[in-house]
Amino acid sequence: MPYGALKRPKDGVHRVTAGETISSIAATYGFTDWEAKLWNAAENAKLKEQRLNPNTLAPGDEVSIPDLTPKDESRPTDAWHDFHVVRNKRFLRLKLQDENGEPIANKAYEIRPVQTFRGTFVQQGQTTDAEGKIEEEIPHTLFEAELVLPDTNIRTHLKIGFLQPLPMGEKVKATPSLSAEGLLDAAKGAAGSLLGAAQGAAGGLAGAAMGAASSAAGSLSGGLSGGIGGSAGASGGGAGGGIGGGFSGGLSGVAGAAGGLMASAKGAAGVLMKAAAGAASSMAGVAGKAVGNLLGEASFGNDTDTNIYPAAQRLVSLGYDAGEPRDNRRTAQFSAALMAFQTWCKDKGSMSSDAGGPLGGLTSPGGMLGGGGGLAGALAGAVAGPMLAAVGLTGQLDEETINALKKTHGC
Repeated sequence: MPYGALKRPKDGVHRVTAGETISSIAATYGFTDWEAKLWNAAENAKLKEQRLNPNTLAPGDEVSIPDLTPKDESRPTDAWHDFHVVRNKRFLRLKLQDENGEPIANKAYEIRPVQTFRGTFVQQGQTTDAEGKIEEEIPHTLFEAELVLPDTNIRTHLKIGFLQPLPMGEKVKATPSLSAEGLLDAAKGAAGSLLGAAQGAAGGLAGAAMGAASSAAGSLSGGLSGGIGGSAGASGGGAGGGIGGGFSGGLSGVAGAAGGLMASAKGAAGVLMKAAAGAASSMAGVAGKAVGNLLGEASFGNDTDTNIYPAAQRLVSLGYDAGEPRDNRRTAQFSAALMAFQTWCKDKGSMSSDAGGPLGGLTSPGGMLGGGGGLAGALAGAVAGPMLAAVGLTGQLDEETINALKKTHGC
C-alpha cells in the first residue's frame, strides 16, 4: 500500500496481519517517523515489552494508532518552495551461508521485487561482503522479493516481515481426548504397516540371498570345471595353474554375488526405515494425548505450542526440514528437525546435554536420538523420537532450545 492509504481505525487500534511490521503499519497510515509515533508511544509500551523487535510482530497483535497532526508552513505565494519529508529508513539485512555454515562471500546478487510490488526500489549493493552479508535499504511497502546469486545458481523467495517472534508466549496445552482403546488401535495399525513392510523387505532379502547363493555356487563350479578342463594333458605345474585360475575366477563370481546381496540388504533396510518413519508419524500425535489421559499431568499430552511455527521458520532457514506447521501442532517432521538441531547444538557445546525435556540427554551426540547406534539407533529415532517428543520427554522447545534457536538464527 502507498503512504497514507489507510485512515485511522475508529477504535484507534490496528490489528496485525502476517507480514506487517511497525514501519510498514506506520507508512500505510501516513506516518514518516514510525519509531517516535508508534513504537515508542506510551500506548504501545506493552507491545514493545512483549515483542522487543519492531520487525517481528505476530498476527493478532494490536498497535495503537495516534491521530495525524497537521503541520502548517507559511510561505509567500509569488515564489517556488521545496518541502522535504524525512522518513525513517528500512533495511533488509541477510547473512548467507552454505550447507557447511561457511559464508557465501563476495558473490554477486540481485534483489528482484515481485510483480505485485507497487513502488520504487533501487538496489545499491552488488556483492555479498567477506562474511556473506547483504544490507539494502528497501521501501516500507516491499514485502516479497526474489534473491538471486547468478554465479552460484542460488535463487530463493524472500518474505520480508513474515518471521514471527520467538518466544510467542505461554504454551497452549492440548486437551487429551483419546482413549486407551484408540491408542491401541493406532498402535496396531502402525505396527501392522511396519510388520508388512518388514515381511516384504525380508522376503525380498531372502530371495536375493537365494539368488546370490545360486549365482555364487554356479560361478565357483563353473570356474573349477573350466580350470580343470583347461589343464587336461598338461604337466603338473600347468594343471595346478589351470585349477588356480579357474578357482580365482570362481571366487570373483562369488564376490560379485556377495556384492549384490549387500545391495539388496541396504535396499531392504531403506524400506524398513521409511516404514518406521511412517509408523512414527501416525502414532506420534495420538501417543501424547493417550499418555496425557493415563497420567493426568499438565506437562504431558502437550502437542500444541504457540512457539512451534516460529521455531520451524528458523529451523528451515538453517537448513532443517521442519515443514510448515502453521497450526502450531507438533508433527513427526518438526520433532525430527528440532532434535537434529538440539544434537548439533550439544555437539558444539552451545546447549547443555540434558536440555530439551526430562529425557533430553537422548539427543546428545551418541545418544539413541543423537546419531548413535547405526540402523537400530536410526529406527529408534524414527519411531521413538517423535513419540517421546509428543509426550514432553524430549525434543521440547524449552527456554534453552529457544535461546539457542534465536542465537543461531540471529533473531
